[in-house]
Amino acid sequence: MFDTNPENSRSLFGGGRYNGLASIFGVKETISAIGFAPGDETMKLFLEGHGMLENIKSQKEEIIYIPLLSDELFLEVQKIASKLRTD
Repeated sequence: MFDTNPENSRSLFGGGRYNGLASIFGVKETISAIGFAPGDETMKLFLEGHGMLENIKSQKEEIIYIPLLSDELFLEVQKIASKLRTD
């Protein structure tokens, strides 16, 4: 997917074949793979080039995500969330 703005005629997503990539994580068999991902800087340039970035910034709410890494941490996470909500 490419930006249509002549000042930023770049690909918004990068990708390719990643055959054998799983082997660096200890997978023994060869796995064929493909993938893609959006680029954060190219997305920013796309939004700026089409006049959308300021609109997004003006609608921004502060959202904080607190990951629950295990059930044993549930009460601690609740304490942190409660503290953030009251401040």
